Amino acid sequence: MKIDLSGKRWYEIIKTLRRPSIRPWIMLVVVVMTGIVSWLDWITGPAREPTSLYEVPILVSAVAFGVTGALVSATVCSASFLLTLWLQHAPYYYADVTQTVLFYLLGLTVGQLVTEYLRGHKLQIELLHLNAQLERRVAEAVAAEREAQQKLRDAQRLSMLGEAAAQIAHEIKNPLVSIGGYACRVQKQIHHDHPAHSELSIIAQEVTRLEVLLGELLDLANIGCRERDRIDVTTLVKEVVALVQPPAQEQRIDLVYIFHDEPFTIIGDSDQLRRALLNVVLNGVEAIPQGGKLNITVSSTFKDGAPWVNITVQDTGVGIPSEHLSRIFEPFFTTKRKGTGLGLALVKKIVDSHGGSIEIESKPQIGTSVTMWLPAALPPEPA
Repeated sequence: MKIDLSGKRWYEIIKTLRRPSIRPWIMLVVVVMTGIVSWLDWITGPAREPTSLYEVPILVSAVAFGVTGALVSATVCSASFLLTLWLQHAPYYYADVTQTVLFYLLGLTVGQLVTEYLRGHKLQIELLHLNAQLERRVAEAVAAEREAQQKLRDAQRLSMLGEAAAQIAHEIKNPLVSIGGYACRVQKQIHHDHPAHSELSIIAQEVTRLEVLLGELLDLANIGCRERDRIDVTTLVKEVVALVQPPAQEQRIDLVYIFHDEPFTIIGDSDQLRRALLNVVLNGVEAIPQGGKLNITVSSTFKDGAPWVNITVQDTGVGIPSEHLSRIFEPFFTTKRKGTGLGLALVKKIVDSHGGSIEIESKPQIGTSVTMWLPAALPPEPA
């Protein structure tokens, strides 16, 4: 919505004339103009030709001082007009009295019009600001609705995936175990130089990979915040760091975790949250193949009027291409050669089940930052 502000120039002129620093000069100009008109009225005599010039200082006063200033100026001009007429011993006519009435009507009308004009312009400005706020709120509401729809689609997709995984798990598990066990037994019974030895090794490796994939599918189907315990986030992060420290040192990665002095406590399933954080940290380690730095930062903030705990994992790795960021949480989407594409989907489901959210920012060849937002636990009530 756009409002025509073509009169903005006149608005700025009027506002300039009404500045406190300008008003004394305007008052001086009005007094001088009234004096000049009175002098002209005096020297012209009873012909009264300059009478209409009294309207000029009245108009200036109406613009600069509003109704009050216009009426004061009309009073001065009327007094000067009648006084000049009396000093010239000219008779008073009906038209002369009417002229003074016109002075007042002119001042009152113009002063009121200028005041209404300024008020209307101010309302237009407020309407513009209100319209901009409404547009911003509508845009935010549309974005929130799209995000909610996307979350609903993700939940439905994961739900369908979980149902499918639960249905096929028992059908695949038993024959898969049999195939892997049989391949291992046959491999042990033949000589290393036998042509089938390497092929059996491939079969065993692929069976192991399928078992891992099947396990992740079942985990994705069964994820839910089953335990509700108070969790010390600092302790949780230190446990994950201890697990990741050996492979990080092998890859010459400087693993740093940063805490503030305040305690960080959340409510949830510690095993699931430990698994989610471990997955994210391992992804960061894998993204730094030739040494670098990985920071884990724990902090607290207020969001929507409630306390939250933020766990941020930031690496200096290869980064994620921008075209992949929108799909990073989709099941089976992966850029890794041996990845299953279920790791981050599992992480997101764990975080969602705890009432939190996860955000990823990444730039190729600069690094990736993953932030998990989790609701902070309220202090325990005193006994």
